[in-house]
Amino acid sequence: MQRLIINNFKAPSLNKAYSGQHWSKRHKLSKEIHLLVWGLCKEQKLDQVKKYPVDINIIAYYKAKTKRDSGNVSNKELIDGLVFAEIIEDDDTRFVKRVTTEARINQKENKVIVEIRR
Repeated sequence: MQRLIINNFKAPSLNKAYSGQHWSKRHKLSKEIHLLVWGLCKEQKLDQVKKYPVDINIIAYYKAKTKRDSGNVSNKELIDGLVFAEIIEDDDTRFVKRVTTEARINQKENKVIVEIRR
């Protein structure tokens, strides 16, 4: 298993992204996340995946005690960032079998952990 840790990062919500947010704002946020993931993959020395398909688990930690819906944790930008960083070849079903998301509230900090499992 490989693990990417994104400290001091609040996972985007699908509710916010699709509640009338202008496409240009979503596009800008996506590009920022792709670059963040790319840089952290290099910094944390993640290896390029060689055996497929993989499962990807995304765990979003939130400082706030506000209720969260695990299904609303947006994973697309994070997974596209793994493709951009060339950690995974692509995110279609030949390469990624399953994606799960989990939200944990009342944590010490906002952060996201992305786990890639064979």
